[in-house]
Amino acid sequence: MQSAFTAERHASFYKLEKCLAQEEQEIHKKKDFSARYKLNQNLLNLLIKISNAHITDENLLRVCHAESPAHSFLYLLFTDKDVLRAPQTSVAETAMVQAQLKQFKAEGYELFLSYINQVQASMPTASCLTKYIPPLKRLLEQNKFLAPLVGQETIFTPKELQETLKKLSHLKAIQKKCHEDEINERKARLKAS
Repeated sequence: MQSAFTAERHASFYKLEKCLAQEEQEIHKKKDFSARYKLNQNLLNLLIKISNAHITDENLLRVCHAESPAHSFLYLLFTDKDVLRAPQTSVAETAMVQAQLKQFKAEGYELFLSYINQVQASMPTASCLTKYIPPLKRLLEQNKFLAPLVGQETIFTPKELQETLKKLSHLKAIQKKCHEDEINERKARLKAS
């Protein structure tokens, strides 16, 4: 017999996967195969690995009604330790799903950092992204030097993470500013020489 939690999990996870898939479809229609598209795909691939878990209706609404469901889900993953919960069925199943969720969160951190690296690589200059997203500089420095010692979950502060993800939702505007900065710097160098 299927437990109520399992049936609820399937419905909530189906809805979560569906809203992330819809975001991927919108990106695909725009033929924008950028880092955001890859982030969305990789996030969906990670979710598929979890055999049985639950996301609350409140968190599901937050994710699915956000400007970028993938960004919203990452934010909740890093700031709400119970965004995904294991079933309270058998001890063995609960333990197995809790281990999957722990692994999922660790892979989520790596996925986020990979996303940042891909976005940074698409910028005209190496410092452009951190210029327009100031918390990102501290976050990357903290990750480089402190994550091996204290763990990644302690370096992702909710406020900085929220600001970073919000600004990453407007990546085209940042890229435009970066290109303008690069052109202005070239003009200044030519004028000076």
